[in-house]
Amino acid sequence: MSAIKSTKLVPPSGGLDVPRPRLGVALERGLAARLTAISAPAGFGKTTLLAQFWRSLETRGANVGWLSLERADGDAARFALYFVTAIRRTLASFGGETLILLSSGLPVPAGAVINSLLNELSALARDFYLALDDYHLIARSAAMELIRELLLAPLPRLHLLVATRSSDGLPLARLRVLGQLEEIGIETLKFSITETNDLLALSASLDLSPPDIAVLQARTEG
Repeated sequence: MSAIKSTKLVPPSGGLDVPRPRLGVALERGLAARLTAISAPAGFGKTTLLAQFWRSLETRGANVGWLSLERADGDAARFALYFVTAIRRTLASFGGETLILLSSGLPVPAGAVINSLLNELSALARDFYLALDDYHLIARSAAMELIRELLLAPLPRLHLLVATRSSDGLPLARLRVLGQLEEIGIETLKFSITETNDLLALSASLDLSPPDIAVLQARTEG
């Protein structure tokens, strides 16, 4: 297996910390679900929102992991390696059996990797929240099939928080029926007038009147 890129296992720094309580409420609801899906085109602040919430969970002492995805992670074995490593940053004893499989140097059937992960995840004693950023880069891949398996398995302690431009391949309909899905989409991510005002106050020294702010908010569609 290739060397682990440690930069993929921590959320990016930076971003303007604009208070958005209504989004916080939605994210808090998602803590009880198997999947929180933050889905919108580029430029809607998905990664910033996810990173801010991740840090909030970490501060509260929750078990959290982060994985920034890239196209190469569509390979199931590579994804599984990063998946386990992201969890082990918080739970050092997790994933030993799966790592043995992945480091054997021999081709490992996807079913064997999935079964190993299922066994180890089912033994989690506390809830674990794993953030997957840029999921759209591995949509329609072997890794996506692994994610589907994990989301649909009876793993009450595993919660995935996904930021993506596309929800292709995610079992949204099934999870929605099960009451195990929190969705945050374009309309929810759009800035309100109040949030736009707060953002401008933080990011620029502009003296805009309320009507000007309203026009700006409308023209940028939030």
